[in-house]
Amino acid sequence: MPQHTLVRAKHPDVRGAAGGIDRSVVVRVDAVDLACRDLGDTARTVGHRDITRQVDRCPRWVVGPVGEPGVVATDLDAGLGLDLGDGALGRVGDPNEGELGFAGHARAAAVARLAKVGALAQIELFVVVLPLVVIDLADACVDAVGRGGDAGASHRSGRAIIVLATRAQRHCRDTDPAHNSAQAHHHHQDTRGGASGSTFLSLAGINAGGETLSSSSLPLSQLTLGAHGCEQVRGLHRAVLTMKRSSRKRSSRRLLLPLLVAAAAAAGCVPLTEAEQPPEAQPSRLQCDSLSPDYCLFPWPNTAFTETDAGSVTGRRVSLSYNAIPASYYGQKSSATPWNHSDGFSTGGAILTQLKGLTRAGFDASTVATSDDIARSVDATSPTVLLNAETGVKVPHWVEFDAATEDPADSTFIIRPAQSLDNNTRYIVAIRYMPDVEVSEAFTALRDGGPSSDRGVGPRRALFSEIFTTLEKAGVGRTEDLQLAWDFTTASEDNVAGWMLHMRDQSLGLVGERGPIYEIVSVEENPWPEEGDIAWRIYGEMEVPLYLTTTGPGGLLVFDSDGQPTQNPDAPWAKFSFELLIPESAKASPAALLQYGHGLLGAKEQIQSGHFRSFCNEYNYAIFGVDFVGMAEDDEIYVGSVVSGGRFDEFSNVVFRQHQGMLNSLLAMRMMKGGLSEDSEWGQYLDGNRAYYHGISQGGIFGGTYMALTTDVRRGVLGVMGMPYNLLLNRSVDFDVFFDLLKTTYPDPRDVQMLLALAQQLWDRTEPNGYASHIIDNTFRDTPEHQVLMRAALGDHQVNNVAAHFMARTIGVRHVDTGQSEIYGLDRADDGYDGSALVEYNFGLPPDPLGNLPQRECDDPHGKLRKLEAARQQLDVFLREGTVNNFCDDGSCDFPEMSGCGAGD
Repeated sequence: MPQHTLVRAKHPDVRGAAGGIDRSVVVRVDAVDLACRDLGDTARTVGHRDITRQVDRCPRWVVGPVGEPGVVATDLDAGLGLDLGDGALGRVGDPNEGELGFAGHARAAAVARLAKVGALAQIELFVVVLPLVVIDLADACVDAVGRGGDAGASHRSGRAIIVLATRAQRHCRDTDPAHNSAQAHHHHQDTRGGASGSTFLSLAGINAGGETLSSSSLPLSQLTLGAHGCEQVRGLHRAVLTMKRSSRKRSSRRLLLPLLVAAAAAAGCVPLTEAEQPPEAQPSRLQCDSLSPDYCLFPWPNTAFTETDAGSVTGRRVSLSYNAIPASYYGQKSSATPWNHSDGFSTGGAILTQLKGLTRAGFDASTVATSDDIARSVDATSPTVLLNAETGVKVPHWVEFDAATEDPADSTFIIRPAQSLDNNTRYIVAIRYMPDVEVSEAFTALRDGGPSSDRGVGPRRALFSEIFTTLEKAGVGRTEDLQLAWDFTTASEDNVAGWMLHMRDQSLGLVGERGPIYEIVSVEENPWPEEGDIAWRIYGEMEVPLYLTTTGPGGLLVFDSDGQPTQNPDAPWAKFSFELLIPESAKASPAALLQYGHGLLGAKEQIQSGHFRSFCNEYNYAIFGVDFVGMAEDDEIYVGSVVSGGRFDEFSNVVFRQHQGMLNSLLAMRMMKGGLSEDSEWGQYLDGNRAYYHGISQGGIFGGTYMALTTDVRRGVLGVMGMPYNLLLNRSVDFDVFFDLLKTTYPDPRDVQMLLALAQQLWDRTEPNGYASHIIDNTFRDTPEHQVLMRAALGDHQVNNVAAHFMARTIGVRHVDTGQSEIYGLDRADDGYDGSALVEYNFGLPPDPLGNLPQRECDDPHGKLRKLEAARQQLDVFLREGTVNNFCDDGSCDFPEMSGCGAGD
């Protein structure tokens, strides 16, 4: 194992007497994060937000033996110690017992005892002292709040008072320390079911290293409070008041409440009254939901996997447990931290559950809506209902039964909205009439009002009463036919797009109207003499604001004290390369600027393709490109390692890097329109007043994000595109190799679907699902309206057409008639339409599979559309004039001779 240290402390007020980072901050990191299995491989901001730590994660870490002033995390099996005090790494003697020192705020300290934690399934005991710490009852984590106290405290002196007990595999929920800092006094009640996941407090009869502690060991004089002492006591008091009244916890409540009232009085604080506690019927955060008991995170998305957060736009915060995230075949687990940044769920992710008893034959015999018959989903008798809980309007969708397995025991029931849902909106899902389904005991109790011993039922009765009432108003009865229902809230626009918008606005202000500083690195004249279509191939570098910890794969966003991305303080600027092709035609007249978005894990050099070169020379465009870092050629190995490594939380790193990639794309156009169009040597060949975007495949997909964000481009063409990736991946042959890796690492098909849903939750921050609805109408602040031409190849093997339709409905375009079938939710438009539109080209392939499978028949038409002369003419006219014209013979864009299906097919 490598050596690790806390790596940055910029403010002098967070340095302790020992010269390192103040241990009052380290306590927070240690107790909230290091006591969990996740040591984190991402740089996070904790307490003071520019204190960053970056350490490797190790399996099954708990707080363990140390000596002053360090803090150690110990592996239960190997007995390894990681001292974050001075970075020293060593093996501790006995991992079963030891002493944990928390060096406090120069004058205060607390000591904890780790007693008898050798075996993985045994119970671990932490003894902590109140002047520095309190217990977060929801997650069995220790949370630093105190700063006062003139003397150290030790369990040996008999002054330790609170014992936290929890099983070794249930250390604590993996929450973001920065979020916890903002929510330091916001406690939540855990409602995990079963003894193995329960958490409780006890003050009496616990033997720690030979000493028996009891409530009598509390001298109130030791409760020395800091400046926010009343808040601290009231926070703990509130948590105790809201404890479940299980037999196990009654004694804890009886013991703790008098102590806390006395502590509040001693500090001059007003204690809470019973009237101030949250109502018993408020929904509680669950680790797993017994509504769908056979798989932990089903049904998904789900209010049960959130907590109240008065500081968020939605009023909620995603709160996933570390133990709920799917583990790899090898037992590797992922941190829940990246997902717990969100104030709601994805607007375009799949809605997942499992219906026990449902078979493939039963699904096929049902009347659920398919992707070919979406209108059925809003019929009065539809077996599935997706309801906007605020308006009572049914939302169009379709349903799938995961085609990756035939075994009902691991088959996922998938509901997909027909377009992106609204941000910051509550939705209700209902399922009924499905054959042979065994309704869970928990849902039966909620629906019928019967008794239940399930800990997740009682606190949710009032919530579900409201859900059933809302459903009844929409024509969905509270009868035995109703087999499952639940609700969720989507993330806010600011939560999804806020980071990217902040980076855009700040960077454009930094580079000004001329754009980034650039340097021409090389110039090649007439690089393809055989064709003679390109006059100069130019490579250059532009210097842009760097928001990542490093420019390479795995780089992480750097955040400021407000939680917004900020320039890397150690390297605020970085150079990224670009390529520009100036056509021969530009010698006669300055060429319009055309920015190219490259394909999957590709590179800017794709602009060198012969059909692009000939198009640019014929129609006089200077085409240029940059690598879309995060999904570029040099990211492929890193993405593969994330998929296969069992640490799926690292996908957040991929999305972090995509923020920089999108920023680079926006700034490259600003540079071309500004500095390069006025360049003393090259400006004469470039027309900075005409600037457009053309993306293909991945470039067409992320082109939806680009066109929502750009302030320099008004019109763009999105070729063979679709969204969201959660919908695309199962249906794309491009991802066969990645799915092979994923299925090897996560053999349970339900895990695969769950991970795709979790990926979408993060991906919304960069991919078009978080942006497409802002392209035409409802534009972002200080952003003009845009026009887009979307072009799809029917039967596409790589980007399925249902995803193109999803994207078109979300953007709000029309369907220009090219002789193809109507598309649900899109109005028709005639040839010559002035506006945004979707156009389809038919290459004679058979219909796509109805389920979540790719089209594999005949030849893939993915790369054929852009080479058609009718498509080239259409591209040019739309970019220059904004009209969508059909240049196909007789207006029918059918090319069956290009199918490759063979004679007679």
